[in-house]
Amino acid sequence: MTVKNIAQVKPIFPFEAYSHIVSPIGAADGGGFMFTMPDIPGVMADGANEHEAIADGR
Repeated sequence: MTVKNIAQVKPIFPFEAYSHIVSPIGAADGGGFMFTMPDIPGVMADGANEHEAIADGR
C-alpha cells in the first residue's frame, strides 16, 4: 500500500466567516447539542455542551 501525504492548506475563509447553528438535542435522542453549518451541506457535529459541539464541528 502506498501512503500519500497531502499538504495542509489554509482555508480561503476563516471558520468564523460561515454561519453556524447550535441547537439542543432532545433527551429522547441522547441529549447534548448539535452543530450544523447551513452554508456547507453535510457538516454536522455534536457534543455534550455547546462548546464541545462547536469544537467538534471545526
